[in-house]
Amino acid sequence: MRAGEAADNSARAERVLLTAFVLFRVGGLVQLPPALLTAFGHYRLPWGAVGLALLLVAEAAAITMWFIRRRAMPVPAVLLDVAFCCAGLLAGGPLLAPEGNHTWAYYMYPFSLLAAVGVGVALVRPIPMLAATGALAAAYLVAQFAFIGGSGFNEVPNTLSYFVNSAMAWLLARELRRSGRVADEGWAVALARAEELARDREANRYSRMLHDRVLQTMEILVSSGELDSTRLGEQLRAETRWLRTVVEGGAAEQTDDIVGALHQVVSEHTRRGLHVDLTDARLRGRRDLCRQVAPEVVAAVAGAVRELLTNVRKHSGVSAAVVSAGFEDGALLVSVADDGVGFQPDERRGGTGLARSVRQRLEEVGGAVAVESAPQAGTYVELVVPVQVPAPRAATAVQK
Repeated sequence: MRAGEAADNSARAERVLLTAFVLFRVGGLVQLPPALLTAFGHYRLPWGAVGLALLLVAEAAAITMWFIRRRAMPVPAVLLDVAFCCAGLLAGGPLLAPEGNHTWAYYMYPFSLLAAVGVGVALVRPIPMLAATGALAAAYLVAQFAFIGGSGFNEVPNTLSYFVNSAMAWLLARELRRSGRVADEGWAVALARAEELARDREANRYSRMLHDRVLQTMEILVSSGELDSTRLGEQLRAETRWLRTVVEGGAAEQTDDIVGALHQVVSEHTRRGLHVDLTDARLRGRRDLCRQVAPEVVAAVAGAVRELLTNVRKHSGVSAAVVSAGFEDGALLVSVADDGVGFQPDERRGGTGLARSVRQRLEEVGGAVAVESAPQAGTYVELVVPVQVPAPRAATAVQK
């Protein structure tokens, strides 16, 4: 399945409807030669009837080329076609002698009937469709009673024919478009499932690779007792447990709670030798707001703090940091500070940790990052993410 196939059915439905519209216009033109040849004597102004027929051919050719080039049926073009047919009905009435009323000589009536079918195909909304059809019917009635001298016996069913033709075409076009949309939705669901299956296969492949190589090697090192460093051994055991959870499809000790997520990050870096003071009293005192922090925000903030503490261990030259967290003015505010060597934020260009793992993470969830640092003056990084707090519900009246 290709991604571009999802919209093929709707596009195919529109092409079918466009073809139908063009065929109806051509069908109307096919009636002109026999009308002029077999009923030439029924015209008051024979060469005027020929001129009107030539105008119809030119207009139909222009409309058809417009639709084919656009590969669509623009509503303005359809309305112009309706206006031209109305004018043709009014212009054709004076050209026809009364005895030619019910002969091939009155070619504008069947021509405009086919135009009504096109109206039903092209105009999606029912009210504009009925209005355009009504305009054709009104022009027909004016031509009949004002110029040709209609008796009223044939005019009523002929007028209804406009609405029957356009309504039937509108219903069929709507069903065809609906079927195209349903088919597209089915393609989209099937494509999403195929992509999900492909991702699952890829995840399973990487899981097997991690299990067969990296995880087994780490577990052998842990169980062998050959690690001299106690801290290294504890860290390797913790990382082995984490990797085992990932390989077996677990959540890798992730948490959707912002307090728990920050404690988890601090614990990881503490095992790696960084002393971290976590000040989160302003979080734990607002459990109502903690529950409103979305899981994706928790993941982004925890990942950013993890990267910032990694930078402290690698670049600051100190082994301690302070993490503070709380709520201020409807926003989650988390900061990481150290008394290390610092840097000049405007001149720092190397690496992608601060830009990608911190700033980009926060921007993806609607947050922002502020960095304050200077050489030999430490570093302070502040993360701010707005928290969506639902409006309080109206109090329910107490029933007696």
